[in-house]
Amino acid sequence: MATTEPALGATVPENTVAAARPKRVRTGCLTCRERHLKCDEGLPECQNCRKSSRTCKRGVRLNFIDTQVKSPPITPPTQEWDITFQDESREIASEYRGGLGRYAALSQEADDVPDVKEEALYQFSNGVMNTPTLAPQQLPSLQQSLPAGDMESYPAVSQRRPDASREQQIHSSSNTDSTFTSQTIPPPPLPTYSNSKQTLTPPSEDRGPLNSPEELLFMQVFVEEVGLWMDSLDPYKHFSRLLPFDSLHEPMLLNAFLACGARHLALVNPAYHEDKALHYYDDATTRLLEALQNPNRNTVTCATTAVILNVYEIMSERPLQRMNHIAGARALIKECRWTAKSSGVGAACFWINVGMELLSCIRFNWQIAWDPDLWGVDMDFSREIEYGREEGWTYRLMYIVAKIANFRSSVPRQAESTQHAEQVRLSNRFNDWNRLKEWIDSWNNNVPRTMHPMGYLQPHQTSSKSAFPEVWLIKRTTIVARLFYHTGMCLLAQTHPLLSTRSPDMHELQQSHAHDLCGIVAHVKDRGVASVAIRSLAIAAECLVSRREQEEVLDIFDRIQKETGWRTGFLHKELKEKWGWNNEEQYQQQQQQNIPAPMLPLQSYQYQTSSLPPVPPPPSLKQGPRQGIINPILRSADFSAPTHPYQNHYVAPLHLPPQPHYSHIPLKVDSTASNPSSLRYQMAFPTKHKLPFRIAILECDDDIPKALEKYKSYGTISSAFLEAGAEAAGLTKADLEISLWDVVDQVGNFPNLDDVDAVFLTGSKYDSFATDPCTTALVSFVQKVLAQQRVKLIGVCYGHQIIARAMGAKVGRNDTQGWENSVTDVDLTVEGKRFFGEGKDVLSILQMHRDVVFDYPPGVQPLGSTTRCKCQGMLVPERVVTVQGHPEFTEEILAELLDLRHRRGVFSDDDYREAMARVRKRHEGLLVGKRFTEFLLDR
Repeated sequence: MATTEPALGATVPENTVAAARPKRVRTGCLTCRERHLKCDEGLPECQNCRKSSRTCKRGVRLNFIDTQVKSPPITPPTQEWDITFQDESREIASEYRGGLGRYAALSQEADDVPDVKEEALYQFSNGVMNTPTLAPQQLPSLQQSLPAGDMESYPAVSQRRPDASREQQIHSSSNTDSTFTSQTIPPPPLPTYSNSKQTLTPPSEDRGPLNSPEELLFMQVFVEEVGLWMDSLDPYKHFSRLLPFDSLHEPMLLNAFLACGARHLALVNPAYHEDKALHYYDDATTRLLEALQNPNRNTVTCATTAVILNVYEIMSERPLQRMNHIAGARALIKECRWTAKSSGVGAACFWINVGMELLSCIRFNWQIAWDPDLWGVDMDFSREIEYGREEGWTYRLMYIVAKIANFRSSVPRQAESTQHAEQVRLSNRFNDWNRLKEWIDSWNNNVPRTMHPMGYLQPHQTSSKSAFPEVWLIKRTTIVARLFYHTGMCLLAQTHPLLSTRSPDMHELQQSHAHDLCGIVAHVKDRGVASVAIRSLAIAAECLVSRREQEEVLDIFDRIQKETGWRTGFLHKELKEKWGWNNEEQYQQQQQQNIPAPMLPLQSYQYQTSSLPPVPPPPSLKQGPRQGIINPILRSADFSAPTHPYQNHYVAPLHLPPQPHYSHIPLKVDSTASNPSSLRYQMAFPTKHKLPFRIAILECDDDIPKALEKYKSYGTISSAFLEAGAEAAGLTKADLEISLWDVVDQVGNFPNLDDVDAVFLTGSKYDSFATDPCTTALVSFVQKVLAQQRVKLIGVCYGHQIIARAMGAKVGRNDTQGWENSVTDVDLTVEGKRFFGEGKDVLSILQMHRDVVFDYPPGVQPLGSTTRCKCQGMLVPERVVTVQGHPEFTEEILAELLDLRHRRGVFSDDDYREAMARVRKRHEGLLVGKRFTEFLLDR
């Protein structure tokens, strides 16, 4: 990234200064305005505030003039149009401290209310957001898992129509057993629904308890029904106990809660209408979109609101018309950098989001869009979890089941072209299957006693006349974990690469876990596990053989629908078809032979024995959902994607919640362990290198910019990068022994090659093509490393160029193309795709350089290229790997460098703004670090 930069004190011609003198603007910071200083408008802090260590306050200062107006002007409507006036001055004033107190709401007489047409009574914005253009057959039928009518659960609605143009609803109680029976909801003010921008709650102002009977009812329904299952994975119960209080001063959040509560009422009792829910939903969505255009927004509130609106859309009866927030919630969660290692509301939002996706992917045989290896789940079973916090073990199991779901969805649709290739693929899949099986068995053997059944009775020991055992589990998270556990075992039995589901071993495995799963659901009384129970029970039900068991499962689904409102009728038809009930003659034959009912296979084909080639399904076999595709709803749920959610509304935030940049630790099972119950879950494959692995980092720069002083040095930045990559590859920090070597101030200060296993060259501001003693000594040392066969070489940016120069390539300044900076997509070569894997065609990586390698040296494999730089990385298998980018940088480091160089005049205003617009996009530095580690260990 070396270049020659103008000095800060350089003389500038007068005509240039005059031309560059800025015009007077009013967009500077408020701190400079209070001090009567000229603000340079630098972001995120101006130079004046930075020098004086003051807070750089942003915003617009407004002065309000209170004008009393008895009533707004009224224009007589015509047949073609009508007009209304909306006073937003007090809503704007309320956004400022004390605004509502100084500018109180005007009282309005009933006579001043204009008449409203009935068809405009519940008018919502139809253009709030763009609905994803997915083909209907590619989308899940989300309504199949929604609450249905429980007519006696909630108070009924008595309706009256005083005239043809207005509708008033009075909600009264008809069930003395309900907790929502004491309130009579008055008719809403008529003008409230005539404008989709009307405020439902006092905006951004602390308020007392809910004092509207309607709002109180909807919030109670959310807390006691919807929030109940949303908190099934959260020990702190954020959605039902904590966030409702936060919503009292966050109208966007409050309206999202009320929308879900009103929606649930409309689903369980047709006496309630969807109009109220739609209005709250539309108001919350409008506020969210407005917030997304503010770079100084509260990103946590926005992400939490989107998660709740996502739940609303899952509850929608017309999902194809409301897909606004399902992908948006995921993108905002990623923007907040919430993972399994987050805490508080971040953890609550993360787990409800990935949990809903996992259930959908199990239902439709999709791959998980968010790679489970990037969740950050700690899979070291030897590390104890706080007693009574079984949720941590549930998270680990969800990770395992997600890996099983991905394995299941990757079943090939046809055999390889040659028998040898087919046998190799079968062997690989068989090894993967065994690892997953050992993994889930080890989880079951290591969980605390509190996650095992408290009671277990065989069917003949109970008085319930059930065909399934009575399995008694106490805690809700334990019930969820056991449901996922038995689901994962059933899926494994259905996806064995070599054995059919009708083989004795797989049939016994299926039946055992299917019966236990059905026994849990048949006797559970906790409504909070219904969402997981429905999908798990559907998987187990496919395995059942006995007609009595099959009929009882259908009765269980009916009971779930009656008790919770979750719709299950769609499963009747699917299961009957899989069981062969549509063909009674086939059913009679099944009973005589006592064999499982025919089912649509979860695989495209199965293998009867290991010695026979795979047999493709007959052409007449009815195909299920397309297999092996990544979840189409969440595939582009990332703001770095070209078709990201909230198009035309999203603006990148200036401030993000604090989160360690490298926080993902996907640990895998060591399949070489002899005792599955004591497996050390650290490395996916054994390494042939002795640990700890010794890495010498050559610090090729002597002076880190002042803006980066908190990172100490390029060596410490590179150390953190390598340690994070090791953790992502299944190692720990203790498995690396890193030493730092200053090769600039101490020329010739290089490590003894006998004492290290690899050498890492950092970036630098110096020229890689220079001929000074320091640079030439560094090139000579690299040639010495290349001359031997044991110690490996890694280089980034300047280090990449030095290694290429040592191998005979030409390096120099790229005067024609100029700087390459910020997040950049690198087009991978065939070798690059093979090296970085994961089906990638491009690699997003941070860049900051103007020097380049013009041509690849002989004997290397090119990894990628861009339009500005054709030599973006090179590989010599088992010897050398380099990249031109900066995978060790974080977006914060790159942003500070961009700001520093912009203030020094290296980047123009336009170039700076364009680069800053890309700096927050998703990059894959962690993946590069993971592959560097695997390269070092020959994996």
